This record gives sequence, structure tokens and C-alpha cells, in this order.
Amino acid sequence: MTALRQTQKMQSLVSPTLTTSTNNSSILSQISIASVFNNTQSIGGQRRWKSRGNNFQPNTYKRKRVAGFMSRMRSKSGRKIIASRRRAKGRWYLSY
Repeated sequence: MTALRQTQKMQSLVSPTLTTSTNNSSILSQISIASVFNNTQSIGGQRRWKSRGNNFQPNTYKRKRVAGFMSRMRSKSGRKIIASRRRAKGRWYLSY
């Protein structure tokens, strides 16, 4: 192949020529829109949100306030939970 023919072939690969018929132009526009969406999905890795699994932010005070001994003792059902678990372990006393 000659150098001129190679450059023409490369240019046709880089920028394809458009036809003037209405059917072909509408098809080409649909193809180009679809290729834009496919390219953006492949670049972004189809991620819409941040990575998962980063929602646990430990807070000792909040953990003790929500599920601690004192919060269990405030309600009737909480006292029942403490009693049943302590008895299941064979404890004689529910707390100190």
C-alpha cells in the first residue's frame, strides 16, 4: 500500500463519512447516541453511588445509649431480655 492510501484508510477509521440520506442519518444519530451512553457507562464502571460498606461509624456513647444495660433496664421488655439472657447463662444476679 502506498502512504497516501494508508493515511486515507486511517482517516476513514478516525472520522467516518456521513451519508446524506434521511434514513441513514437518523440511524447514525441513534448509533452515535447509543455509543455515547455505552462509553460513559464503561468509563464510570456503571456506578451510580459511592462504594458500599462504608456506613458503619462506631460511636461508643451512642452504642451504650441505644443497646446498653441502662437502656435495657428502662423498659419492661428490656428487663425481660436481660433476665432471660442472664438466666440462660446461669447467673444468680441480673446485674451488679
